[in-house]
Amino acid sequence: MSVAPWTSSHREQEEQTERAALALALRRAAGRGDVVGWSSALAALVAAEQERLVEPMAPSELRGLADRFGREGLKGWMATARPGDGARPGSTGLLGAADVMGYLDGGAPAPAVSADVRRELRLAELAAWSTTRFDGHAPLPLVRLVESFELDPIEVGIVTLLWLSATDPFFRRACQIAQNDLTARPDVQLLSGILFGAPGPLWALARVRLHPDAPLRRAALVELDGIGLDATVRLADSVTALLDGCPMPGSDLGDACRWSPCGAGVEDGAVDEGFAAAVASALVEQGGAVAVVGPADYGRQEHAAAAAAALGRGTITVQLRRLRTPEVATTALTAALRDARLLDALVVVDLDGEEGGEGGSRGLIDAVARGLERHGDAALLCASVWTGEVVTAFPRTVVCPLPALGPERRLAMWSAAVEGAGLEVEASVVDEVARRTLLGREAIEAVVAEVGVRARLEGVGEVGRRLSEVAARKVEQGAGGLTRAVHHRVSWADVVLPDTTLEHLMEIVSFARYRDEVFERQGFGRKVQYGRGLTVLLHGEPGTGKTMVASLIARELGRPLLRVDLSEVTSKWIGETEKNLARVFDEAKRQDAVLLFDEADSLFGKRTEVKNSTDRYANMNVNFLLQAIEAFEGVVVLTTNLATSIDDAFARRIRFKVRFELPGAPERAQLWASMFPPEADVADDLDLDRLGAAYELSGGYIKEAVLRAAFVAAERACPIDHAMLEDAASRIYGELGRIVQR
Repeated sequence: MSVAPWTSSHREQEEQTERAALALALRRAAGRGDVVGWSSALAALVAAEQERLVEPMAPSELRGLADRFGREGLKGWMATARPGDGARPGSTGLLGAADVMGYLDGGAPAPAVSADVRRELRLAELAAWSTTRFDGHAPLPLVRLVESFELDPIEVGIVTLLWLSATDPFFRRACQIAQNDLTARPDVQLLSGILFGAPGPLWALARVRLHPDAPLRRAALVELDGIGLDATVRLADSVTALLDGCPMPGSDLGDACRWSPCGAGVEDGAVDEGFAAAVASALVEQGGAVAVVGPADYGRQEHAAAAAAALGRGTITVQLRRLRTPEVATTALTAALRDARLLDALVVVDLDGEEGGEGGSRGLIDAVARGLERHGDAALLCASVWTGEVVTAFPRTVVCPLPALGPERRLAMWSAAVEGAGLEVEASVVDEVARRTLLGREAIEAVVAEVGVRARLEGVGEVGRRLSEVAARKVEQGAGGLTRAVHHRVSWADVVLPDTTLEHLMEIVSFARYRDEVFERQGFGRKVQYGRGLTVLLHGEPGTGKTMVASLIARELGRPLLRVDLSEVTSKWIGETEKNLARVFDEAKRQDAVLLFDEADSLFGKRTEVKNSTDRYANMNVNFLLQAIEAFEGVVVLTTNLATSIDDAFARRIRFKVRFELPGAPERAQLWASMFPPEADVADDLDLDRLGAAYELSGGYIKEAVLRAAFVAAERACPIDHAMLEDAASRIYGELGRIVQR
């Protein structure tokens, strides 16, 4: 420490005179009860102390200064305390006044000035060091604390006293004796007495600093228990750790929050560095909340960590799903924002998967929005979808859609997972699996974990084959049960449709196949800013081949076909349907798949006049679908028996509409013939033209009739004959409520 104690003989007389004058002004203001004058005089004394600082102080020297400030302040309070003030040294019978005073004196002779002047000079010196930086030297922990939360000298004094009480057992015991309670924590009365001496108007300065809206409590640096002068005060664990020189998160973060140092969790090749840099730039320019929106297994958290690392910061992740009430969410977020400043980290709030708790999902989201607005800190929000309720809560948030997994990132994820599990798989096999199975990080880790377990149980042979099989099965499972892969072993030769309909379908295939050529290389993308995907409506009577044609379109394009399970997608809980739909579109985007909505009228139906809350939320689902369809640049196929029930806004966004008519007699005869595989045992008496003319059935019902006849023939151990087919067709006709016209 470069400045000698103020009592040293070599200090210049001018400095002593100036400081004495300022200290006298402080005493006069205190004697008058002039709170404003005292505060102004203290600020002038702090400024004078700052001018004397020419070289940095070591953290150990700061501890010594804090110790002297605490001892002298406590000694002054105990010396001036009157009965009833709470300070009665020696009344416990455990330690006498002489013992305590000896500890507080520290074995040194008392300076020839009053205790009040010594206390105020120490406070000014401490405040001066807490606001001074030196070029080329790391700031003291106390400087970081003061700068992060804009603390004033009195708040510095309160924090210092609480820090000493938490870390110095002798000082803590002396405080407990002063409070006449050997189990007590420092209370407001003790802090006021140490800072200002005998009770008076100046004590209000301490109470103001401990108001809920003051920095110490608004940022959760301290916690009060009780009311009035008897309220005990505790310093947050993370603040104590920072001042001790060992920064770490506070215990009040709880299980819902997780701290990661700068760069932790960011693996080479696992993130899109350009996207992470863009998010970091948005954080700097926006100065508030920035949202990273996309599937979690695209590496959403990894990109958040990479964006923070680009700013030289770690992350504190708050998982909203683990917070039960808005009050708990507010407390956790406040603690996270506090520790983010102390640890030079960025708060990341994961909005996915929240269960609502007592306050409902909207209540938790609103609590986060209010907390971020109140503290004004930059933060990252992570979500699978930016739904209506989130948009409402964060209207000025910059939204950054997460980029799709490219081949290099997907291969890096597969390689890291395989290596981490200790599996011996050839690099070419890993590369092939990564290329063929378009999975995200969580799914990849699940596949590798299952293969690892099977390798331990069944032996290490054929690990590569197992990896391919499990990965393929994982792809077929789709978006968590919301979609199912569809496999039809049919070809265009199995389709019996009019030539005009086939030409229309080939036009659809051509549009999907040459989309990039037209929009990107020929520049038409500049003319079409949105709605560049391909949405197809296949409508007509049941059994006319709409679903089969959807699978043929996907097969022609070389893409998987994912059928949406509407029973799993739709939910009675508000907001869940939109989230499920977002996952469906993310899965289709990830797999570059054709998305099939069978019986689409149940989801894409016309919006109704809002008469109750049910109508309002049903319309919200339709609105979200409109946005999702317009933003999706892949292929979506809708099938329905009732084209007129599709909402008009959807109808305008459908690029191709193909009607599937009931087949005529010649087409029905072809359908009857196409249903028999080469291996089938068929009698010679089949009259397929007669069946086609007599029964006006669609292809689906014709297939059902052939199957029924095949089972009858199998039971009788004879070939399929005409009578069996006619009997099956007649039964189906009867089930449809029709009469055969012969």
